[in-house]
Amino acid sequence: RLLALPGGRAATREPERPGTPASPGKPQKPGERPMPKPSEVFPPRRRPAPPPSEERAAG
Repeated sequence: RLLALPGGRAATREPERPGTPASPGKPQKPGERPMPKPSEVFPPRRRPAPPPSEERAAG
């Protein structure tokens, strides 16, 4: 069974309960999760360096 530890996850989540949506900007239906941003689902990763083009090498 789950025990709520002081200072644990349950303690931090409790004040947020009373009807405050996670994202205050958008209207939200009850029971519908807010749409995650693409950057949350796919974290931005560094693109590989492009191959050196002849135009850049000429300069």
